[in-house]
Amino acid sequence: MNRQLGLFIVADGMGGHICGEIASDTAVTEINRHIFSVHNMDHIERPDSGYYYGILQGAFNHANEAIREYARVHIQPDEVMGTTVSLLWLDNDSAWIGHIGDSCILRLRMDNLEKLTKDHTMLQERLDASPNGVIPCLSPSLGHVLTRAIGACPCIIPDIFPVDIQNGDVFMICSDGLLQVLSFDNILHVLQSDGTLEGKCKILIQMTLDGGAPDNVSIIIIERLFGVA
Repeated sequence: MNRQLGLFIVADGMGGHICGEIASDTAVTEINRHIFSVHNMDHIERPDSGYYYGILQGAFNHANEAIREYARVHIQPDEVMGTTVSLLWLDNDSAWIGHIGDSCILRLRMDNLEKLTKDHTMLQERLDASPNGVIPCLSPSLGHVLTRAIGACPCIIPDIFPVDIQNGDVFMICSDGLLQVLSFDNILHVLQSDGTLEGKCKILIQMTLDGGAPDNVSIIIIERLFGVA
């Protein structure tokens, strides 16, 4: 989380505990470093969409190269090292999402909780390919098989797109474990309750763990009020 840049990131590593942690930490560090080095925070006029897209694509590419270089030196060729990344970048009145993997970003506006990202999993690909979005006898385990991740291959294709933002919007970025356990109604109830954003994060994490989360859970909640994140 980089409040100076308005940059909020959740990265969920894969490849075992140590490699996964290194991959996620590297992704967050490299993305922050790249954006900080090329973004003009003093710009007066609103940049066009190509400006934000180019910066985010470059940030993902730098992170991918750094993880692959570490893996080349430190792990065996048959081992896997990579990470998901879901980020929200708030710059003045612009909001952009960068996403790869199966972490996700939700937006609460009024009483409507909406998932803004699409999972890059084998399950989601099969569902997208089905005419009616339903495939009988589909193994739930396919939901854990990633089709895209940073570090997984030399060339990556993150989803990068702008999102509409209004005063009072609440965004939540989380790793996949949370949505495996909690329903939208569960999440909506907590987000609309009284309390601090930090307190709501702790409640959601505890609810997820109590519900039998398969792995660690990371959550960031951001509320946009009067142009201040």
